[in-house]
Amino acid sequence: MRRARDYPHETVEIRCTKCERHGRYSKVRFCELVGEATPLPSALGRIANDCPRANQPSHVLRDRCSARYEGL
Repeated sequence: MRRARDYPHETVEIRCTKCERHGRYSKVRFCELVGEATPLPSALGRIANDCPRANQPSHVLRDRCSARYEGL
């Protein structure tokens, strides 16, 4: 499984199609925030954790956060 340090680009770009949130981090800063050994799916969860849609109940799938890595 790929980890944060394995991200293939020097800029990590994350976008949510539900709420239009968008962010960019240098790979170095991204690794500082989430930990370089963190698996990429878990890292995405850490970054998007403050999204109001991130903590929706599991039965509310349609309105849940849909943060994704751009360019992967």
